[in-house]
Amino acid sequence: MRVNDKIYGAPSTYSEYTAYGFVTRKDLLEKTGIAKVNSVEDMERYMDAAKEKVGHL
Repeated sequence: MRVNDKIYGAPSTYSEYTAYGFVTRKDLLEKTGIAKVNSVEDMERYMDAAKEKVGHL
């Protein structure tokens, strides 16, 4: 999936390509001040903070 010419995800129907864990952008982690995403709650906090800081996610 692309948003403003940046790739945010690549859908796949193959189970061998399923990622285990969370995928984040290093630049957004730095902008939000979040060190690491280890849980669903962390991911929600990361996404909310990224949207607030960047404004167009």
